[in-house]
Amino acid sequence: MSSSEIPESIPPIDPQLKVPTILGNGALFKFGVGGGDLNKVIAFYQDELRQRPGDAACQVDLALLYLFLQRKDEAYQTQAQALERQRVFRVVGTAGKVVPVRQRVLALVAPGDFTNNAQLEFILDGGNVGLDVLYLVPGLPLPDALPEHDVAFVAVNESDENLPVLQRLVDLVPRWPRPVLNAPERIARLSRNGVATLLHAVPNVCAPAVRRVTASDVQSIATGEVDLGDLLPEASYPIIVRPVGAHGGKGLAKIDSGAELSAYLQDFNGSIANFFIAPFIDYRGADGLFRKYRIVFFEGEPFLCHMALSTHWMIHYLNAGMAEDESKRAAEAHAMETFHEDFARRHQSALAAVAARLALDYFVIDCSELPDGRLLLFEADIAMVIHSMDPPAIFPYKQPNMEKVFDAFRAMIGRASSRSPGDL
Repeated sequence: MSSSEIPESIPPIDPQLKVPTILGNGALFKFGVGGGDLNKVIAFYQDELRQRPGDAACQVDLALLYLFLQRKDEAYQTQAQALERQRVFRVVGTAGKVVPVRQRVLALVAPGDFTNNAQLEFILDGGNVGLDVLYLVPGLPLPDALPEHDVAFVAVNESDENLPVLQRLVDLVPRWPRPVLNAPERIARLSRNGVATLLHAVPNVCAPAVRRVTASDVQSIATGEVDLGDLLPEASYPIIVRPVGAHGGKGLAKIDSGAELSAYLQDFNGSIANFFIAPFIDYRGADGLFRKYRIVFFEGEPFLCHMALSTHWMIHYLNAGMAEDESKRAAEAHAMETFHEDFARRHQSALAAVAARLALDYFVIDCSELPDGRLLLFEADIAMVIHSMDPPAIFPYKQPNMEKVFDAFRAMIGRASSRSPGDL
């Protein structure tokens, strides 16, 4: 056997390992959303680093703050410097210190921004399940020892950049010394076109065909040199197009003609190499409103995390005007209260089929429903944020609902802890 074929060694678990503590993105994000001055916190961390140069935990939190403020170059540079020295951290969250916990999860994560990993900090903050994170950095070895933990959780989201990390985990997970949640090879299938393929022709599910194309392909469609139907069978305008790797609606557009497609491409000035194209589906309800549901699955069981309503087809909770419209909040409150008896029952077979095809312990979908009764799937991954940060004075129904969701996650961790090591 050559050295390149020797499996990577998994470090031993050291119950006495001293793990540096970080606040983590959940606590820092809550501080910012709550009106805290992030620039003052950045100044505090910068001062701390002047006194303690090379403090990796301080650098990790500082990198997160830079990301919040879109200072990405500084964020990635600071994070990389931290991960050269240290790759395991203990998330203390809003408590600000280590507190006793019933169980501990070790999240296996990739470097990068918030779309790169499952956002477990928002789920576990303040509960009785602790969270440590282990960064798997390409080109760097695993640490010399692992902290004690009850369950490992593959939190690396699908992306072009993360595929080497996921492949590395395919080798590591079967030999991991503790039970593991989320098979990395299944996460790797969660590209937009991969999900569409997995759910193609599933009864009661509409998963529109998605094609990954190059910028040259898009230009050929725009000019008419290539027929749209040749790249996206049976499709016609309007279509939706977005850059590969983009999230949160960045670069997403509805295109009604070749001329619009050409103008769309020119806006990127050659900076994007690959795009996703898909047919546009008009999913507005009888009242003229579009609805988007965010649903998390724990071991196949669905839970509603939010529902947004809008007059525009591109819905994001933050731009849907939920805080300003009492009728929208009333609709969301009703959807949460009746989810398992209404939406989940109405789409029981569709949701079960999605869970069976994706076959992950944990994942999140954004979806809606069509007038013909089918579940319309927008996307599925493991990095979409589920949280309880909305102000209770405006959203009094959200906190109780999300506590049930978080309790269900912790219950899953409890069940997983009794599995065999490395078992998926």
